[in-house]
Amino acid sequence: MPAPDYQPPPPQASPAPPSDYSKPPDYSHGRLSDTQLDILQKWLVLKWGKGNPKGLPHCEMCKEPNMQWIAGQHIGTPIQFINGAIQLMGGVVYPVIAISCSNCGNTHFINAIQAGVLTHIGGGKLRETESKKEASNG
Repeated sequence: MPAPDYQPPPPQASPAPPSDYSKPPDYSHGRLSDTQLDILQKWLVLKWGKGNPKGLPHCEMCKEPNMQWIAGQHIGTPIQFINGAIQLMGGVVYPVIAISCSNCGNTHFINAIQAGVLTHIGGGKLRETESKKEASNG
């Protein structure tokens, strides 16, 4: 988790489609916004830190007391493995944000919908989660 004074780089406008497909794509357009990172941080403090901003747990793998949890900058999704094959298109999607230990890389995935970070998909509004209601009621 970034320190409370951490400021991610500002989001950039979506780039035009590349004319030369030999260059790697620019994925910066999919970064989480400052607002989304703030929502994530507050949710982590509420749910994982039990309301104490300095009370996020130490990494259970390395036990390093000076580690920090670092939030990923994008929403991702695990790839499904169905009937012995990887399914790359269609099917169920579980949008997650990776939270990693700064010392050993131990990673947790936080459901972006449950945490209130992802509220719309494909132009449609998702249902309000109980976690989001709790956080807004304070």
